[in-house]
Amino acid sequence: MKGNILHYDIKESIGLISGEDGNRYKLDINEWFSKTTAPKAGNKIDFQIKDNKAIEIYSINSRYTNNGVINTKETSISSIISLFFGIIGLTLTWWLFAIPSIVAVISGHIAISEISKNRDNLIGIGLARAGLILGYIVIVIYFLCILFFTGLIYDLN
Repeated sequence: MKGNILHYDIKESIGLISGEDGNRYKLDINEWFSKTTAPKAGNKIDFQIKDNKAIEIYSINSRYTNNGVINTKETSISSIISLFFGIIGLTLTWWLFAIPSIVAVISGHIAISEISKNRDNLIGIGLARAGLILGYIVIVIYFLCILFFTGLIYDLN
């Protein structure tokens, strides 16, 4: 059966589960089989029932990686935004006046800050760094071009 953890007390190692059938069941840590993630309120789970108690409890919030290890971390949205706008800035900067690159740099710094504060739950530092690098490269090139062309204009006068 599937359900959600309503409450889990770390000190007591017990909790309460709401099953999809509308009933509530006791959660005992000894029946928790997702060894790479701890139970917490809000987790979606799969479990069996025996004597009004949940047994063989598995978290279904987790995602499996290629090597079979469970990955419960989420990718930072800010890092995805940073990379996206870094690429857009690199390809369309001449029409958009480096605005996407500025967004890439700002969101990249936000992402790195979020990830460093929440290392247990967030990934994406590489995406954020790539977005930052692309953003800074385009901004520097854009302003060098502005300086070059304004210098040419003043030299013509």
